[in-house]
Amino acid sequence: MLQQKKHAISLCLSLHIFSLSYAGLYVQNFDSFTSGDTNFSDGSTLIGPTDQTNVFELPSTDKVLRLTQDQTLPGIEAALILPDLDPGIAITEFNASFDLLIKNDAGDGDPAADGFAFSFGDIDINSGDEEGFGSNGGDVLNVNWDTFDNGGGDIFGRVAVNFNGSDLAGLDNTAAIIVETSLTGVSPQSVSIIWSAVNGLSVTYAGINVYSNDAISLSPTAGNRFAFAART
Repeated sequence: MLQQKKHAISLCLSLHIFSLSYAGLYVQNFDSFTSGDTNFSDGSTLIGPTDQTNVFELPSTDKVLRLTQDQTLPGIEAALILPDLDPGIAITEFNASFDLLIKNDAGDGDPAADGFAFSFGDIDINSGDEEGFGSNGGDVLNVNWDTFDNGGGDIFGRVAVNFNGSDLAGLDNTAAIIVETSLTGVSPQSVSIIWSAVNGLSVTYAGINVYSNDAISLSPTAGNRFAFAART
């Protein structure tokens, strides 16, 4: 049954991504910034309402990037698009790791909308939402965390791997995604996404294998980007 959308989620990140093939590297934990900052002077592009898509300080005093804020209106989209890590060169393998914190403090048992995604490839930078990014014509890999049932085959609670618009695999149960109700005393969940043309794709979330060493026909080209997106 399609539920009425009531609650937005708070999505927080710290990032470590590198291209193994040519040593392109992006590392950002946001600790050196002030709460509310939106410009990181590292070539990345942050898209979203500046009053909520910004650096945020947790009760632990750790700094994170908050993409969306809970208890806000539905339909708000935000994205972080990383710079080209290997300009002029096609990436042949990468290792992306980041900490992900999803929070809904409504306290009434209703699921939080809508979700979060990691993307890599020939992305259309203006198309990011909870399912990831669309394509400019080339290959796009999306890994998404679906926190709300929007109907049309949507599976609430699913962590899914999507390649060029087709789902490859996922954790299909409502307990797959860890949603916190408070930021006090909690720890973000670790995510690891590793791909190479030789060994295929592996995705791990909160210590659970979502996709393990499986080949996909991903063919990166020069200029392909990494990005993150969310939608309330």
